[in-house]
Amino acid sequence: MIRITLILLFQLLFILGVVQGDEKRYKVNIKIPIDSEWKRLPQYSGPDIYYKILNEDGITFLRAHFKPEQKTTIFYRKLPKVPSKYKKLKFKWRVYKFPEGANETIEGRMDSPASVYLFFKDGIKKYVIKYIFSMANKKGFNFRAADSNFLNKLHIVVIEDRVSEVGKWLEYEIDFYEDFKRYFEREDVPQFMGIGVLSDGDGTKKEVIADYADFVLIDTSRGEEKERETELE
Repeated sequence: MIRITLILLFQLLFILGVVQGDEKRYKVNIKIPIDSEWKRLPQYSGPDIYYKILNEDGITFLRAHFKPEQKTTIFYRKLPKVPSKYKKLKFKWRVYKFPEGANETIEGRMDSPASVYLFFKDGIKKYVIKYIFSMANKKGFNFRAADSNFLNKLHIVVIEDRVSEVGKWLEYEIDFYEDFKRYFEREDVPQFMGIGVLSDGDGTKKEVIADYADFVLIDTSRGEEKERETELE
């Protein structure tokens, strides 16, 4: 009886060891929830809040519904300190209504049906990468915003140009760590502060409707390991 008990005990300890060892081989990605922590970003926004949280087929998402009489607003999610092993971001968006005639390089027409901002801070200096869905420029096109200066730098990157993909979820995985180094020409990447979204038509005076969902920070510290997700606390 004692021998059987010891055998069972060793089997249990072995299983626990395997499970714990297996757990250590997982990459732990962090899902950024669509919740009440998303707020208007005052210093970059007008007074209008045209974003709301919706749920469809088990997906919780942000719906942006801009109307021509409204002022442009960035909806922002502040992040706690992000460990350096998180160097990539996944997300998806879908666009229902486009700001016809928009072109990010022409003053007065600089509207985007969908865009995602990543905010970084180094002391008093602020850096922003804006990933956009463009109606006028091809995927891969990028440029420094004209109003960038020594303390505030904004770099704009086209990651989507397929205007025929109306009402379809389009998914992306961006290496923001390498993008930062490339676009701002520095090797050290400062603290990643938060994420913003923007859909607008104030320049073209057009209605715009777009959705955003499934923001996930990717653990890049391990190679070909298994992955699992945990939600941001």
